[in-house]
Amino acid sequence: MKKRMVLLSALVLCGCMLIGAGAADAASQTQLTHQAITHFQKSPPEEDTSYPGYPTWKTWQIDSCEVFPCRLIEEKDIWELIFTPSDDRSRWICAVDLSAGKIITPLFNGSMWKAANDQLLLETGGTYQMCDLNGSLTDVSIPHAGHVLAVDDQGYVLCQYPVTRTVRTDSGTMPYTFHQYTLLGPDFTVLQDGIDQYYNVGQYDCSCDSELFYNDLVAVRVGATDWYLPDGGPWPRLYFNSKYMFIDRSGKIVSNARYDEVSNENDRWFGCHGRPSICWTATEMSANRRITAMFPALGLKI
Repeated sequence: MKKRMVLLSALVLCGCMLIGAGAADAASQTQLTHQAITHFQKSPPEEDTSYPGYPTWKTWQIDSCEVFPCRLIEEKDIWELIFTPSDDRSRWICAVDLSAGKIITPLFNGSMWKAANDQLLLETGGTYQMCDLNGSLTDVSIPHAGHVLAVDDQGYVLCQYPVTRTVRTDSGTMPYTFHQYTLLGPDFTVLQDGIDQYYNVGQYDCSCDSELFYNDLVAVRVGATDWYLPDGGPWPRLYFNSKYMFIDRSGKIVSNARYDEVSNENDRWFGCHGRPSICWTATEMSANRRITAMFPALGLKI
């Protein structure tokens, strides 16, 4: 009986030590975050010009922890701070108001994007919340329990989710899991679902550039009914029979034509039918407008 009491006392003591350690770690994260705010108030984040065309910021080291600043809302001096300890402790991120010297979001290990109306989209463990600049949180749901890939500067959200289909291969058929996409508006309404391919996003991308529209349009492939996966790997390309169409920021289809390949260069869309050498260019993608062709005899209406 005495040995049992000693064992129970030891377990209670261990539990207290673990709780205390967790509380101390959270307190140290908060302390380091406030130190980082004070530092960047005195010495504003400095742009790193090592990678031309890819704006980024120089990191700062504090107590064996690297702090990476990332600007979220320039006009309001709102920044994301990413803390990466040199030991085995988890990284954490948060949004801060450098002008006011305050922490806006919880300290968490996840992802963050600037959304519409000076709000921030937070993700941790597959759960998504909107956070305003006062720190108020609102739960949001992503269709198909999907994963956010990108949020653009107007708050449009691109998500991906896994689907499984029976696909043709060189040796027969097989079930295969790949990604489809959902485009959401700034208020998280669905603009286009079941997207087979979104322009400039690869099948194996887990994040992408935040430029979701080009000239307020984007090319998407929707409605595939047949999929082909060549034998081989490790990253085989999946082929499917849907064609590209153009949609605007309201989700409206703006072209009657469908294209096998598309590209956007110098703020102009290029659409190809069949052979890649026969391409048409468009400065405006409005319904029933005749566009200039590289091969005038092959005039096209969209």
